[in-house]
Amino acid sequence: MRPLSTADQDAAIRRLFPAFRQTCPFDFMGMWRGPLRPLARTYKIGIAYFPRVRFAGAVIANSWITVEVLDPVIGLDPRGTG
Repeated sequence: MRPLSTADQDAAIRRLFPAFRQTCPFDFMGMWRGPLRPLARTYKIGIAYFPRVRFAGAVIANSWITVEVLDPVIGLDPRGTG
């Protein structure tokens, strides 16, 4: 399967999550920030995406994506339930 370009990835993310904004619009990487509200609490999420690309004779062979909760900080449950 061919990795999506950052422009295609941006279109897909914004279609599903319209409040997300691309903060790093380059061909070799994309970064987005936005809110998710799975239940009662809203979380600020960061996404970084590196598709497979060629530049200066080198190839980044495998694309990768990271997703990070930026706010609020998630820690251990203070009730001790997990």
